[in-house]
Amino acid sequence: MPETSRRTALPASAFATRLAALAAIFTLCVLTQVRGGHAYSERELQALYALVLAGFLLALAYGALTAWSRSPRVHLFELAGDAALISGFVYCSGGAQSIFGFLFLIWIVYAALTLGSRGALLACASAVVAHTVVVWGPASGWLPSFDGEAVIDPQGAITSVMGHALAFLAVAILARRLAVEVQAGRRELHELGEIHRRIVDNVSSGLLTVSRDGRISSFNREA
Repeated sequence: MPETSRRTALPASAFATRLAALAAIFTLCVLTQVRGGHAYSERELQALYALVLAGFLLALAYGALTAWSRSPRVHLFELAGDAALISGFVYCSGGAQSIFGFLFLIWIVYAALTLGSRGALLACASAVVAHTVVVWGPASGWLPSFDGEAVIDPQGAITSVMGHALAFLAVAILARRLAVEVQAGRRELHELGEIHRRIVDNVSSGLLTVSRDGRISSFNREA
């Protein structure tokens, strides 16, 4: 019972966090356009709103896949979809001048917490490649610019790529250390749970725990 509730709570919390992030992105797009500091063109707005909608649909797909399967491949599919979505946000909102580049940092941390230290390094490398494509591609001409008026010069593109690559690497190193500590904490918690279970099972007296609503949550053989 407690184990099942934990398994269902984790996908639910991740789903709620993803929806909150998409809602924040949508609000940011609207506020940026209303304030007019760096107003997006009609084409950019349509693309950004379409990406937000795609993000909501992907969140629903992730929730369904997580409830249906516990395979690690589900997390890989989830991270790949997020990487494509973030790359789309950056590409459609100015490339090097996009305000959504920070989403790669959040993605790297999430990959570390989901897949461990290797996930952090893999996400860092993927983020560098994806950001380089959407920034350097339009500047060098081999990738068409989403907005012809927002093309950055190659020198500026190199500066943006290098700066973001350093930021991605720094966050990946910190996220990797965080992932190691989280995994160690999970192992210690699991070991403590096993010790507690063995003690309760070997006690000669009957023991049981009851929740606040009066339901029995655990008991030993004597009980």
